[in-house]
Amino acid sequence: MQSNYHNLPLINGVAQSDGSMYKAQHVSFNASKSRFSAGISAAYKKDAAIKIWQRTYTLSAKGLVIEDEFELSKIISPSVINFLTWANPDISKPGIVELIRDGRKVTLAYNKNVFEARIETIPLEDKRLSNVWGNEIYRLSLVAKKQALKDKYQFIIK
Repeated sequence: MQSNYHNLPLINGVAQSDGSMYKAQHVSFNASKSRFSAGISAAYKKDAAIKIWQRTYTLSAKGLVIEDEFELSKIISPSVINFLTWANPDISKPGIVELIRDGRKVTLAYNKNVFEARIETIPLEDKRLSNVWGNEIYRLSLVAKKQALKDKYQFIIK
């Protein structure tokens, strides 16, 4: 298990680190606003050059809104926002990812001017995982076309 196989960003080519010293800070939950927020910069090694990376999840009439607000001290490589799913993503419409499985449809909206979508199929050979998720899962990677030192990304799942 590692962070590249979770719904986490790859920042300046650096994945979230393991170990108790790498954890979120400034974590908050507001039940009345259906909002959860965590500062995830301390969960990455210094090589990621992160000053601030605040991830916020808000459940609203729009759907689940995920926002990443960040500031980097330098740019080494484009950010990659990863989402893992058991439904094969359809990325044929820029800005919209469709996930259809067992007759159910979910969409993920992203800014097509900011990100390029890529898909990787990940075979599951470990029976503990394949018994739950099937023979394969998919990593949807939204790769920033142009990296900024300071920005805000938004994704909407509905």
